[in-house]
Amino acid sequence: VGNYYSNKTIAENNARADRLLRCLRQWQAQNDEVISKEDWEDHDLTKYFIIYDYDSNVISPGRTWWMRGTNNIYFKSREKAEEAIEAFKDELIWYFTEYVQRLDEMQND
Repeated sequence: VGNYYSNKTIAENNARADRLLRCLRQWQAQNDEVISKEDWEDHDLTKYFIIYDYDSNVISPGRTWWMRGTNNIYFKSREKAEEAIEAFKDELIWYFTEYVQRLDEMQND
């Protein structure tokens, strides 16, 4: 058994964040169309992902055409991204506003 974390809160936070991303991937696979390699090479085809605007405290679909980032779940349409946001709204709010993945991010109260 290997211990990846020296802090229980960080371990629990990362497990919760990982579960959210796995659930979003599964939801996308069950409710949306596949985004193929050819789709990624098509610079005219918009792909959507989930973003959080810290100025207005709003979760919404972001968009890209040919750039793909690590750990983003992409959707073929804005509508599907919005449906996913609604389905996972509470966990997404936690992820974007409370989730800390490192000890040095935690505030000492």
